[in-house]
Amino acid sequence: MRVLLIKLKHLGDTLLLTPTIRFLKERFPDAKIDVIVRASCEPLLESNPDVSRVFAIARPEANQRTWWSGLRENLRLIRTIATTSYDYAFDLSDSDRAKIWVLLSHAKVRGFRRVDVKPSWKHRVFNRFDDAPLVSLHQVGRDFETVTRIMSLNGTAGPLTFHPRVDESAMTGRFPWVQSSKPYVVIHPTSRWAYKEWLPERWAEVADRLDALGFQVVLSGGPESREAETVALIQSAAKSQHLSIAGQVSLHEFGFILGRARMFLGIDTLAMHLAAAMRTPTVALFGPSVISAWTPWGVRAEVVSGPCSCNPSTYANCATGHTPCMTAIRASSVMEAVERLLVAGSHIGQ
Repeated sequence: MRVLLIKLKHLGDTLLLTPTIRFLKERFPDAKIDVIVRASCEPLLESNPDVSRVFAIARPEANQRTWWSGLRENLRLIRTIATTSYDYAFDLSDSDRAKIWVLLSHAKVRGFRRVDVKPSWKHRVFNRFDDAPLVSLHQVGRDFETVTRIMSLNGTAGPLTFHPRVDESAMTGRFPWVQSSKPYVVIHPTSRWAYKEWLPERWAEVADRLDALGFQVVLSGGPESREAETVALIQSAAKSQHLSIAGQVSLHEFGFILGRARMFLGIDTLAMHLAAAMRTPTVALFGPSVISAWTPWGVRAEVVSGPCSCNPSTYANCATGHTPCMTAIRASSVMEAVERLLVAGSHIGQ
């Protein structure tokens, strides 16, 4: 059996697809599962043993795409997809581009979650639909139920999966604190969407309090200059010295580091989901995001949020800057969540 899953979203969305992939592989061990994702998302799946092939197309950012590069990559992929005999193909993006790839696949069963989507000629691409109400489904559940309902399968979505591919000796050489007897905590305070972020001075307060509890604090961030500046602000506001790996590691290296951390603290972003995939206890700060749809999946976690009229709407009313719901969160609330996780962990370890 061959299955094509199309998820043309962002990094976090790609990782949240992994429970569905794992379920299909467990149910059909001989199945070949191909996935089409946006370029830059493929590292999350390229070492996944459940995935047969990962095809990466069109970066999410328009300024990183050209007409010519898009044409070349599409022509190569068209030949591959059109000449592969797929039994199932799913659009899990609800995008025009994904629908085109479903059509090109010539799959026997072409599936799509139709609920709450206005009727369109584009729906003629498909011959199977998931019309179940969304209710308050997590994004993992949305993908999982779309696929399993259309395939007439019963089951439950498992945890996220990620398989870091790194040279462990090289990693411990670069970051000796990874194997130190002193436990470390990773704080990831940044996102490409600034409205999700918390105040740097409050992160600094939390970092100092974690240091006082005996933890090494490691600050992380993406390669963008704005994210590096945010991490620098936290370091300058802190009374203690805290390490930074902002912009210094790949996704696989970051996964390796997260997998050995005592705890992860961060906001609603890929790093939070990656920590969940590595089974790292998590404290997640949520602002104008739908908590039920994006909360850490399959891991011990505490969610801290502030009151805001944006939540639980699908889109944030606050487009830029720090939102009221995030500024309402106090450092003391975050530390209380940390302490609850530490207590829970000590009970589990007994």
